[in-house]
Amino acid sequence: LQDVPGLNNNLYAMEVDTQEAISNFQTAIRDMVDTNKQSSGGGMDIMGQLKLEEFLDTLDTPPPGADELIALAQLLKIVKQ
Repeated sequence: LQDVPGLNNNLYAMEVDTQEAISNFQTAIRDMVDTNKQSSGGGMDIMGQLKLEEFLDTLDTPPPGADELIALAQLLKIVKQ
């Protein structure tokens, strides 16, 4: 968070890189799907049932409101610290 000049420290701003955040999310989900495929060994393929791979394809074009959702997630992370 950064102070916005001229407002006596009453307003803060944060730059959000939506594309980077979505890319990180896609990578994490793909890693999880790959790990599940390697370890499923004939068991129930939960990732296949959830259709996460298809979901990830929809994130190639972020939906409206993605910027705000990512900003809120980052703000919650800061508050927890």
